[in-house]
Amino acid sequence: MDKRQALILERSIRDYIQTGKPITSGHLYRRHRFGIKPAMIRRELNALSDADYFSQVHHSGGRVPTLKAYRFFVEQLKHEAFGEAPFMSDVFSFMQKGALQELVAFLAEELRLVSVIYDPEEDALYRSGLEALCASQDIFGKDMLLSVIRDIELLPERLRAERSFWNAEEENWPAVFIGKNQFTDSDALSVAAGRGKRYRYLAVGPVRMNYRTVLNLLQSLESYG
Repeated sequence: MDKRQALILERSIRDYIQTGKPITSGHLYRRHRFGIKPAMIRRELNALSDADYFSQVHHSGGRVPTLKAYRFFVEQLKHEAFGEAPFMSDVFSFMQKGALQELVAFLAEELRLVSVIYDPEEDALYRSGLEALCASQDIFGKDMLLSVIRDIELLPERLRAERSFWNAEEENWPAVFIGKNQFTDSDALSVAAGRGKRYRYLAVGPVRMNYRTVLNLLQSLESYG
């Protein structure tokens, strides 16, 4: 992948995360300044599709990022310098009061995903957000919905079973898993994991989650909770 293709891919994923609408060459031409015409953008999209970064249901329709594309996107995000995460003053206020159940409910509402905090010292787990996740436009069909619900129900057991993961010093925190992983079986979900001084954090959402905001939040929590 050359630099121009990487830029087109990165901008396409950002736009798709924001809008949920399949990406077209016309959209990219109108929204971004790549210095090339729509026909050339279309050629680059074709090349990226051939490399499995996009899927396309209809030949004349737009393209949707694949799991491979999201993994590329997250790796690029890890090189960005984030400032303080949004609503951190609210987060710190909840933590200072020890109101962890209220905190996970707040984060689930703000991020529209499942938020989990685990306290290994007390073996206490706090979780919220299943309704918001199931209401997402990215979770559709009975089979997918049942798979997602099962994954969320099994999260406490799977989280507690991953002691070696949480204690790994070489792990690149925050860690992001896109598609099936040790916490969830569904390819419709992504999991972001963070580790603070005391608590362990999970954010579980559709693969079209706002990775930048979630990673920013987990990085901010590393040195605090």
